[in-house]
Amino acid sequence: MKTGVSTPGFVAGAVLIAIGLGGVQASVQPFIADQYTETDMRIRTNKKGQKVVEDRELTIQYIYNVYYWMVNVGSLGSIATTLMEKYIGFWSAYLLDLCAVALCVLVVQVARPKFVHPPSQGSKLPLAARCLWCAMRGGFNLDAALPERQLEVHGRVVLWDKEFIAELRGALSAFKICIGWPIFWVCMGEASQVSISQAGQMETHGIPNDLLKTSNAVAYVLFGIIVQKLLYPFLQKRKIAFSPVNRITLGFSIMSIAMAYSAVVQHAIYQAGPCYSRPLACDASQGGKIPNHVHVLLQLPAFVIIAIAEVFCWPTGSEYTYSHAPKSMKSILQACYIGTAGLGYLLGMALSPLVKDPLLVVLWSLVAGLMFLTACAFRVAFRKY
Repeated sequence: MKTGVSTPGFVAGAVLIAIGLGGVQASVQPFIADQYTETDMRIRTNKKGQKVVEDRELTIQYIYNVYYWMVNVGSLGSIATTLMEKYIGFWSAYLLDLCAVALCVLVVQVARPKFVHPPSQGSKLPLAARCLWCAMRGGFNLDAALPERQLEVHGRVVLWDKEFIAELRGALSAFKICIGWPIFWVCMGEASQVSISQAGQMETHGIPNDLLKTSNAVAYVLFGIIVQKLLYPFLQKRKIAFSPVNRITLGFSIMSIAMAYSAVVQHAIYQAGPCYSRPLACDASQGGKIPNHVHVLLQLPAFVIIAIAEVFCWPTGSEYTYSHAPKSMKSILQACYIGTAGLGYLLGMALSPLVKDPLLVVLWSLVAGLMFLTACAFRVAFRKY
């Protein structure tokens, strides 16, 4: 940092990561579901000789559960990168990441001939943007963008037809379910960033304060199997409906519990010496060397609860947006769904004045309350979906 080169390099790296990650997530999520080409329900015999019903909706649900499960298996690599950063240096951690990405590119290229490649239809985003602009000028009514209305009112011939308007209407209907996600991402941001500084205020006993959050990935891997292999089959056998809206609502509610628990942990830190509500900032901390006397493992349940919330939210959000998006707009809708993360992190920046002692209890409590209210509003708004 002293040379003045590190900061521009860090910014450039962060921008490239954002572009790459956004492009990969928006493309991969619909692509993996496109690999399953069956459209009709059918009966087949499994390896045990049992006849089972194969349903497309349930299969897509399973695909996305496996996808996010594998994402969290990959996240376990952060255990290695954290230790490499501490004992070797940042360069070694980034080198490991580079090797992992290079391996992924190689695997994708080798397996490319075996993939299902849906015919390219070109980007529908510019056309959709023009339709929405016409709808806004027509009083926020999508019917105003219909070709015959444009010809009648404005005397112009447009490039889209009624079918495209119907597809756009379906995409907007599916996108409505993404409204509650920015607050969820606010919680994720606080959990991934503020929790690290919270751990730094506690007795870590030699554990790096950013290592404990890897327990989130471990918990996801475990609970992902339990939910997919035990809970969902249990409900299906008893014909208990567990719709996407119910799953997301449950996930939002569990996330609010995780944030509330983090507020309790922060309160416990403020109640402990030697610095109480000024951790690492009083004379008794000996220049920030002595944290408050609270064991860092008190954080562990928060990461486990967050993992349970993610099990219900992440796969379901991707599953719903894919299943309800028109074929020509699946990538666009996935990009919009993922884009709610950016909005959520912007909202998180608005809360940055609270990210300081002794206001952290207020921060965690506020986020918990917002998440709970979002869960309630989400359930009421989409109860018929």
